[in-house]
Amino acid sequence: MASSSLSSQSAAHETDSLLETPQTDNLLRNSSNQRRNPYGIILSAFLLAMMALVALFFFNILPYKPPNTDIVGSQLLQLSLHMQGRVVFPEDADFGDASKVWREDVVANNPPLAIIEAFSESDVQLAMPVLARLFRLHDIPFRIRSGGHNKAGFSTTGGGIILSLKQMRNVELLKNNDYDSNELQGDILTPHPTTKTVVASVQPGATVEVVLDNLLEQEGAGGTVGICGNVAEGGFVLGGGIGFMSRSLGLGIDNVLSFRIVLYDGTIVTANAESHPDLFFALRGAGSGNYGVVTEMEYKYFHPMPREQRSRMVIIPIEDFASFLYNLGKSPPSREFMSIFGVSPDSATALMSWFSADPERIDESEDRFQEEIAPLLPASSYEQVPYAYFDWADGTHDFSDKPGYTDHLYAVQVWQGFLMPANNTRAVWDEIVSLIQHIVEECPDVHPDIELWGGAISDTPHNETAFAYRDALFNVGVQLYVTKEAYKEQFEYELNKVNQWWPSVAQYLEGAYVNYPMNSLGDDEYPRLYWGNHLERLVHVKRQYDPLNIFRYEQSMPVAVT
Repeated sequence: MASSSLSSQSAAHETDSLLETPQTDNLLRNSSNQRRNPYGIILSAFLLAMMALVALFFFNILPYKPPNTDIVGSQLLQLSLHMQGRVVFPEDADFGDASKVWREDVVANNPPLAIIEAFSESDVQLAMPVLARLFRLHDIPFRIRSGGHNKAGFSTTGGGIILSLKQMRNVELLKNNDYDSNELQGDILTPHPTTKTVVASVQPGATVEVVLDNLLEQEGAGGTVGICGNVAEGGFVLGGGIGFMSRSLGLGIDNVLSFRIVLYDGTIVTANAESHPDLFFALRGAGSGNYGVVTEMEYKYFHPMPREQRSRMVIIPIEDFASFLYNLGKSPPSREFMSIFGVSPDSATALMSWFSADPERIDESEDRFQEEIAPLLPASSYEQVPYAYFDWADGTHDFSDKPGYTDHLYAVQVWQGFLMPANNTRAVWDEIVSLIQHIVEECPDVHPDIELWGGAISDTPHNETAFAYRDALFNVGVQLYVTKEAYKEQFEYELNKVNQWWPSVAQYLEGAYVNYPMNSLGDDEYPRLYWGNHLERLVHVKRQYDPLNIFRYEQSMPVAVT
């Protein structure tokens, strides 16, 4: 622990007091006499001014007062003496690395006061009452961070404290894996007779790369994980979890059997189908930083899982793209196909991946492509690009290093929503593609991102999890990002352009995916867009497990429906 002005100063003894509402009855009764007395008028004005100041303080609308860093340092220093992990302060040499998140500008412009690096569940249990007390008594905000990949920057907070779970990254197959595969998986997958369902304990800081390196490479097991290698499983799963295998194995939330979660007062709860089922419902799709700190998940994987999968890139002329998307939505391909589309002014690029949990079906990719995808495309789009094998784990490491998926973008914003079956028409796609073509011509830092959903995602009953858009065919969106601070002015210029442009696309979409958070949404917009008609139920769970609204951030679960 480095000695710092924040961590080493001793805080004065804290006293807790309640503000009392001023009594005004006597002032009102004597007001007529005071009007006849100039000294009474002066005294009355003085008293009214004092009352106004008290009211301003009471209702917390005075100008911002910096946090008492003496109190923060004292409290966190005491906490660190009992933790397996540590507390990192601004004067520590590695504070820059400890405070780093995927979106750099939010830290560069307003860094946190300190980072609590938890190494274990007991560390989280010790930290939560301290964070709750600092928040309630001294207005010191805090955030929960698993991997720091939140595109809106919500996993950090300026002038507050970060509870980092990055060091909690263990992934381990449970010894008792005598499960019936069909019983666990239901209708989502009928595995090959030799494929068995296995269950692993996964901590929230484990990234996709860690999961693949530990399970796929060492144990031969795999399942629904994120696409980008530096995404941590905590945020990925709690918000939904779309990955290469989601169309065949379901979202991440569809593969969770149980959560362990630390509540605001340090209480540990196990939430599953039998214990705290209402919380289990809420955590699967609305769990990121809303109800507590998830410290462990029991998660389903499949064994043996092919280490090599197949993929190909397809270039689609822009004039054929709307027709292709319409037909793809009308007749969805095999569930092993996962497609992600980018758009330039002249063409669209499709990553057509074939991920199978059945080792004997890997070689079907080319035949299935020729039968299901090729008829939707002009031959020139695909005939020169055959399917290629790639190592899933190694390929994920390589993919994570590409621009746009690194861990050091300077600024990012996202706009997105779901295209439902009712809007899967040729006319709608013609309009959307034309609009996207226009914005990428005008804004070179805008990158469209269209994902094929459906398949097993739609199999889970609507009311089983907090994810509200089971029938979605596509997620349609754009990302605006720049890699360096030098491009900040250009980013702001394009940001305004996209904010003005986006409603023309959003009119054809429904809802939004909470794991792609949108900074542009107002407080009256985001709850219903993210959680749809589950919102009332989720607010009820919020009141039950976080009655003081301790877990609060820019787009957290509200405590009331407006």
